[in-house]
Amino acid sequence: IRSKSFLLSIGIALFIVAADAHTLYEYFKDGYDVHTSVFIKWIGVYRGFDEAIYLFVLLPLITSFAYSWTVCYDRSSGYITQVISRTNRKKYFLAKYIVSFISGGIIFAASVIFHFLLISMFLPAQYPVAAVGTSFVSPFSFCSELYYSSPYIFLLVWTVTAFLWGGAMVCIAIGIGMITKRYSISVILPFLIFTVQRIISDFITLRYSIL
Repeated sequence: IRSKSFLLSIGIALFIVAADAHTLYEYFKDGYDVHTSVFIKWIGVYRGFDEAIYLFVLLPLITSFAYSWTVCYDRSSGYITQVISRTNRKKYFLAKYIVSFISGGIIFAASVIFHFLLISMFLPAQYPVAAVGTSFVSPFSFCSELYYSSPYIFLLVWTVTAFLWGGAMVCIAIGIGMITKRYSISVILPFLIFTVQRIISDFITLRYSIL
């Protein structure tokens, strides 16, 4: 967590959520969403149309840049030979997976927590009411019942899930780094994979809705 790449990655992520929180505050000062609950505007359930959407678009790129590129760097520089001559290859890659998973998880989880703390300074912490219909959490959404009954527990569960998602994204980059020695590819390719996946998913959803 003291590496420059990790600090830069988490700095970018926190800057994005801080910018989104600032936009919401400007709306708040202008009289918009004054009585809207913090649980409704939180980035975990509301992507919005402001800066928050960039976090989810760039997340695979940001988390991969934190540490996963070191596998490619070790292979291209020959440093991996120095390591596996003292320990076996399995332990080396396991350590890389663990550290990379944790770094990616911290970036995503810290971002959603930071966003909640920022917007909770001016938005009320009212429990969301399902009958009102102002929240984007539908009855079939992730842990929807928990969201309306115990939103703070939902916040904790969603943050843990975000940690796991962030770590999983980095593991994709690690796997790519085991194949190629170009760390630029291992960092960018997960971003491209998730982007293409989203395009295909939206296309299928739109086509199904039309038919």
